[in-house]
Amino acid sequence: MNTFDVHRVLHLARAHGVATPLFSTLQRGYFAGEHNPFDKDELVRVAASGRTAGRAKGLPRRSAGP
Repeated sequence: MNTFDVHRVLHLARAHGVATPLFSTLQRGYFAGEHNPFDKDELVRVAASGRTAGRAKGLPRRSAGP
């Protein structure tokens, strides 16, 4: 598991004033077994419920490696 993309989306959400509700949604969904924030497509889908959707889809893919 890697939280890098989650942190990037939350940073973007903070710039739009929606980081706290997005984090709450991700956390509740993860612990309830409803969301997998480590899956990029699902992370974008959850972020799409807020105002970060368009920009979340445009995040560059991280290269493989450490």
